[in-house]
Amino acid sequence: MLRAIVLSSLFVLGSLSPTATGAATRAKASAAPAAPVAGSVLVVAVEGDAQLRGQQLGAGGALAAGDELRAGRTGHVRLKLAEGSTVSFWGPGSLAVDRIRVLPSKGVDAALRLENGRIEAVIREPRHGGTRFEVRTPVSVALTRGSLFRITVAPSQATTCEVAEGSVQVTDSGNLGSVAVSAGRGTRVLPGRAPMQPVALLPEPRLWTGIQLVEQKRVEIPFPALQRATAYRMIVSPGADLYRHLVDDVLGAPLLRVADLADGDYFVRVRAIDEFGLEGAGALVRMKVRVLPDPPNLALPADRGRLHGPSAELTWLPDPDAVSYVAQLAEDASFRGRNREWTGLREPRIAVTDLRPATYYWRVASTLKDGSRSRFSATRTFLIDQPPAPPPMPRREHAARPEAPAKVEQSVPCLVEGERGLCAVYAPAAAPSR
Repeated sequence: MLRAIVLSSLFVLGSLSPTATGAATRAKASAAPAAPVAGSVLVVAVEGDAQLRGQQLGAGGALAAGDELRAGRTGHVRLKLAEGSTVSFWGPGSLAVDRIRVLPSKGVDAALRLENGRIEAVIREPRHGGTRFEVRTPVSVALTRGSLFRITVAPSQATTCEVAEGSVQVTDSGNLGSVAVSAGRGTRVLPGRAPMQPVALLPEPRLWTGIQLVEQKRVEIPFPALQRATAYRMIVSPGADLYRHLVDDVLGAPLLRVADLADGDYFVRVRAIDEFGLEGAGALVRMKVRVLPDPPNLALPADRGRLHGPSAELTWLPDPDAVSYVAQLAEDASFRGRNREWTGLREPRIAVTDLRPATYYWRVASTLKDGSRSRFSATRTFLIDQPPAPPPMPRREHAARPEAPAKVEQSVPCLVEGERGLCAVYAPAAAPSR
């Protein structure tokens, strides 16, 4: 379903909604006439810093040949041609109308000049032919009879062209070469050089499925890196309007940074950028922001502390907005296994008993007056040590008692080494008295 919404998941073009979304730096898009005057380009919507003839540009006007738009870093202008084609222009840079006229075939003959910045265009090919749409940059000329494409001019004048549907013929300004760029491919033109042979655009990054819930003002969401990707473009649009860019950032790593968005529904688009600066197919996912109040700060036990004995007291700093607290204790970081939970705690502490030796994880949340709950605090851990084994019993050693000397009973004649003599006969030693 999302693929149909975003036109092959590469470009998102269409009318802008005037719905406010809390983006303070962008002007609201205002209503505009349904169709432009023949031989002109209708200004459908304007956001941010965009000027025409030194004046802030507004929706509802028309551009004629010779007019030049200038947009700042936050500037975005959406244009509509007489036969229904659309062009979106993002600054910083300038976009001029060199030629615009409606043909008898109901097609359009238009030439735009992009000095710097980025455009995304949906050029309709009339049933009976005749459309000719041209985009000139300082180093190239792009020509199409009908396609979905994007052109970006960097401050160095290097120009990239990426095509989602149809075909675009790209020629360098010095006529050194020309290439046909078909759907799913892109080319780059450097100053003084022929266009690069078209290469396949990177596939769309793999993001989450379903709806990502964001409950903090600032959050980082990692996603799998794509091979050959050197950067990623992240675009966040309000849920009611795919064409407003509340966030349009280039990230150096596969890590989405979401900050300071008001509560609401959003679309998130991410495109990988290759080594040539070409942006690939865009992944489109949904995100819901519901910023919850900050949780209490944990106090004791200290993180990764060691405790002795089967009990512990968990304490945290009081939350002035809380009417009660919720505390959770578990033996796994996901809190899905063996765990305990206490609700309705009036004091910022809980005494826990009957703890077996293990590593424990704990966290706390506040319950507010309206019944809502804050986010849970960051998880802390502590270790209940194994109780030490009792020492072995000492062995009692008995001192040896001296034996009583033997008593001579009598002397008898005997022969010792061939000579006669007397030998002593001893009586057995008496047993020791008890």
